[in-house]
Amino acid sequence: MKRPYLFVSVFLCSVLLPFITLFCGIPCCRSVLGQEPCGKAVTTNPAFQYYPQIWGTNILWLDRRSGNSNMFIYNFAKGKEVRVPPGHEEVNSINIYKDNVVYQVWGGNWDVWLLNIKSGNKRQISANHSWHEMLPRIWGDSVVWEDWRNGYGLGDIYLYNLK
Repeated sequence: MKRPYLFVSVFLCSVLLPFITLFCGIPCCRSVLGQEPCGKAVTTNPAFQYYPQIWGTNILWLDRRSGNSNMFIYNFAKGKEVRVPPGHEEVNSINIYKDNVVYQVWGGNWDVWLLNIKSGNKRQISANHSWHEMLPRIWGDSVVWEDWRNGYGLGDIYLYNLK
């Protein structure tokens, strides 16, 4: 038996309510299904915050409050926000696993770096070439990224073991 009400509920929650909230300024804190408030603002700075990642009690995101993309982390168990100090001008494409964060850094081309947020230690994972190494992901001791050494638009996937 088909359930048309399920489609309508999904459509209203995922398409219509965000549209109304965005264009009409009406807060959307209750869903069509009658659930209680749908979240708490983690960021309060008026700058652009984007690309959120979460692991455990840490939320990591990119933030343009300084004019460049920088990483920030919010520990919601402690209620504390701090700038993650990678020391790079432009950071992009972050990914977190436990205490390790991989990200891409602009230095004339994109390179992949690793940062341990507990120790503050950082190191470059990809070689510093004249081509782009970007979109890193981490899981366990493995880091993967897209590598354009064979030409722009001809990306290959590379794997690096942290051990």
